[in-house]
Amino acid sequence: MANITNRSPISGVFRDEIVGLIGEIEGVEPLEEVVKNLNAMLTALDYNDVVLVESRLSSVFEALARVAEDCITRVVGQTARIKGSLPRFWSSVEDCPPELFQQIGETVAACFDSRLQLLAKLRDGVVKSLSQHEYRVNNSENLHREADELRLLKEEILTDWPWQDRPLPEVDRSMVARSRTAIRRGDMGESLENLLNSLRG
Repeated sequence: MANITNRSPISGVFRDEIVGLIGEIEGVEPLEEVVKNLNAMLTALDYNDVVLVESRLSSVFEALARVAEDCITRVVGQTARIKGSLPRFWSSVEDCPPELFQQIGETVAACFDSRLQLLAKLRDGVVKSLSQHEYRVNNSENLHREADELRLLKEEILTDWPWQDRPLPEVDRSMVARSRTAIRRGDMGESLENLLNSLRG
């Protein structure tokens, strides 16, 4: 039987890396199967069993693919949930002072960016690495679609956001003239408070 310790991929350093990885992920529920297979790989290393090491390495990749699928299932649908909460969001910000909109916009943008980074990390990290080793993540297409939908929603919400550095819209001179004429006639129109109340429903 071959002596694994003399093979460059299976060395003491490699063993230490596995031990370190187990320490990092042990106790994380979705990764229990991965930990089990890594522990079995350590045993195979101790016995210099090349065939068993390779078998366990394959099992680790398979378990990681199932974990990736579970993660994707959890994150897919976030965009739909955000869309469902938008009416409540707009209702909560419409009465905010104008000077707070910059901060609110930055917070909203950061939340979108954080979610998009998570999706990109899954797609370009775990899923891509597994694919390169010929292990398929069955629902990876859902991840691509979710990222596209989330990016579009971010643009939809923030494109017309009233940022502080955005130039003011051009003044509608004819509207100003009509308003002044109406004020001279004593027609003050509906108050802003009543208008907002009617918009609220």
